Amino acid sequence: MLMLDGIRLSSDRTAVVALGIDTESRKQVLDFVLGSSESLEITSDLMSQIMKRGFTCSHRLCVVLDGSDALRGAVKEHFPDAVVQRCLVRKERNLKAKLSKRNWGEVSRLSTRLQGVQGS
Repeated sequence: MLMLDGIRLSSDRTAVVALGIDTESRKQVLDFVLGSSESLEITSDLMSQIMKRGFTCSHRLCVVLDGSDALRGAVKEHFPDAVVQRCLVRKERNLKAKLSKRNWGEVSRLSTRLQGVQGS
């Protein structure tokens, strides 16, 4: 499994990080790139870098990311058959940002149930 995410470091600097998760559930930062934004070009460079460093997948790759079109585009460019899963943690945060705090508990319970169904 591969997780991709952009982390805003400042108003003009973003780090796009690739995190690998193996079959033993061990996480490892594979690489990162710095750029002005989470663009397709930057993310595609990251995908090229991790492949040059030996990242492969013997099965169909599952990639977890937020709703970024740039991240999705770079994944599909390098791994056309990849299964893309939206990050449920990000979804939960986005929902909570739109709701009053009194509804947060229910959102958390629903998110936990969804993660259980997915085997997360």
